[in-house]
Amino acid sequence: MSGQSSILSPPEAEHFVRSLKTYSVLEVGSSKWFDQHEYVEQLNKTAHKQAKDGTDEFVMEFFNLEEKVDVLIHHLVTIELWKEQIFPCIEKDIAHMTCLRNYLPLYHEASLINLLEILLYHESSAQCAGDLLVDLVDYCYRKFIYLVAKKNKDLWPQPLGQKEVLKQSDLEMLQQQNKECEFHICTSCIAVVQSLTQHRRALPLTITTRMTETHDILLTLVPLMEKAPWIRKTRNGILQKFEEHEWIPIADDEHTKLPRLQGALWLTIYNLVMDADFQSRYEMTSVRRSNLLRLRRFLHELVFDQIPPLADLLRALENLSLQGQFVGVDPTPAPFLVEVVAQVRDGILKEHEGKWSILAQQALTDVFNSPVSKQDMDRMSRMVTIPEDIDDPVCGNCGGEASHRCSKCKNEWYCSRECQVAHWNVHESMCNAFVEAEKLELERLTLKGDHVNNERKIEIKN
Repeated sequence: MSGQSSILSPPEAEHFVRSLKTYSVLEVGSSKWFDQHEYVEQLNKTAHKQAKDGTDEFVMEFFNLEEKVDVLIHHLVTIELWKEQIFPCIEKDIAHMTCLRNYLPLYHEASLINLLEILLYHESSAQCAGDLLVDLVDYCYRKFIYLVAKKNKDLWPQPLGQKEVLKQSDLEMLQQQNKECEFHICTSCIAVVQSLTQHRRALPLTITTRMTETHDILLTLVPLMEKAPWIRKTRNGILQKFEEHEWIPIADDEHTKLPRLQGALWLTIYNLVMDADFQSRYEMTSVRRSNLLRLRRFLHELVFDQIPPLADLLRALENLSLQGQFVGVDPTPAPFLVEVVAQVRDGILKEHEGKWSILAQQALTDVFNSPVSKQDMDRMSRMVTIPEDIDDPVCGNCGGEASHRCSKCKNEWYCSRECQVAHWNVHESMCNAFVEAEKLELERLTLKGDHVNNERKIEIKN
């Protein structure tokens, strides 16, 4: 097998895809589960590298050939239920454990949806998922509800000062990591649903009915556009956008540029509203009409310059406001004849109904409190993907490109003397802590060296 830092070769990728199997909520954290997580991590990294470089996407081809896209969806729903039902019961007990053990199950969900985001960009992969796409639509809808229901400031962990970080308990740190993971997962769902709406005509009719009648997904997408959780302002007043799964400063000349997530959301709405079949099946009630018409205030020339088809969306909305229905659509909605239930989630919930607290204690005893071999610990440490290309250092104050390092502790970077001075009240305690720790370590090594020398002198005398 290739090392964790290298990209999979075609034979390795094929072996990993073939080795993907479903697991139960009780197996999360076990050796069998770690095998599955390792396969997903390596395949995810390779698939993203191929998509970025525009090279042969053999990972996607193997998933389609082996019909394993539905296995990823099964993984996704299983780990989601584990986080909902089991994790809250054991988080206090596992918080003190190594982050490679208590954090990986949380991180696993993000890896899965991230890989599905790449695969489902292709229509063939979406078709391979079959009926389990219903589970995926339901899953994404739950994440949209999460984004809409919470205040933006509660969706991501607030950046903490050095003193605040040092005061955090293990449980608080684990909860913060969970919240951060959840936001990453939710943003990936936007891209997944964009792909599903793009491929809607090639997918089973039940996917359309799920998005229109069962969930009425537009009633969440419009408020999500209004909330814009992909934009935030830091304590220092720096405006940032969530791009490629990280917060980056918005340059002065980029304020009118649409963030990638906002663009994906616009295309999702466009794909639904402008689809003739969708229009004929979407009964236009007063609530739905007023919801859609709220989009008009966001549609203007600056947006049209970046996504030209949205001009057609504005015209359709203007006609909707005048006529009460989409142009040329029979006001009598088409009947829905097909309905498929969410197989995975409903099956797991039914199987373990009323037993979740017992299952949580069983998982704690059999999995998380069981001894971990050195081999498994080494495997776990390799599972956290570290980018091969290390980013340039960023300023600890403004987040911009940095070229000057703190001369005292040599652990923080700044773009200018002004930023270093402005950030000193935050950095001072950590800076002193680094220096003190280095001093103590030096003293420890010196004492150890003296002790070894004394022992050698005694041996020589003897």
